[in-house]
Amino acid sequence: VIAVEPLYDSLIRLHKSIQLNNVQHQITLVANAIGTKHERLTLNIVDKNLGASYISYLDELAPPEKKIEKIVDDQQPGGGKGVPPKVLAEVDTITLDDLVSIFPSFFKRAILKIDIEGYEALAFGNASLLFNRTEIPAIYMEFGKLIEIKYHRGMMTKIEDMLNFLKKRNYEPYEVNDINHILYDNWESWPWDVVFRRCDICRCPGLEKLVGSAE
Repeated sequence: VIAVEPLYDSLIRLHKSIQLNNVQHQITLVANAIGTKHERLTLNIVDKNLGASYISYLDELAPPEKKIEKIVDDQQPGGGKGVPPKVLAEVDTITLDDLVSIFPSFFKRAILKIDIEGYEALAFGNASLLFNRTEIPAIYMEFGKLIEIKYHRGMMTKIEDMLNFLKKRNYEPYEVNDINHILYDNWESWPWDVVFRRCDICRCPGLEKLVGSAE
């Protein structure tokens, strides 16, 4: 396993779990956030749900009525000014393509699980090297956040670019049960979590065209 995690508190928990389960030689932790290039960005830490923490750049893309400062202000009695409930941390970003240089030499096939709170649509813009060099039969993705922020500036185009990237590589979307096929054209009504199966190497249930024999 190669696990990419930018949040310090989560890294500490991961380290402890790895030690308790004695799997130190099977897991590599990468203390970065996935981005579009190498840079330092701000991480918005969601205190009540650390897994919902996200790169603050997404706030900059939000429509005016969706910006967190606006939401907090509207919640104040009498319309008074509120303080945005933000806890911020600086994180260094890498790209999905950078993972290729971290792989052991034998690491040629992998399952990708990605949940980066809507930043997927930007991150897949720098993933061609990863997908060209690694056979990825399936991608498990939290997709619901992308639907939530689809009206952020430029996000609709980024989401469609990501889906076209996957479609060109023979991926088909399914519900996470791996059985119920869903359609690219209906992505705005997809369930919160989806799995993309690469149909030239996997059996894709529900499709007339079945290619390959790998499960």
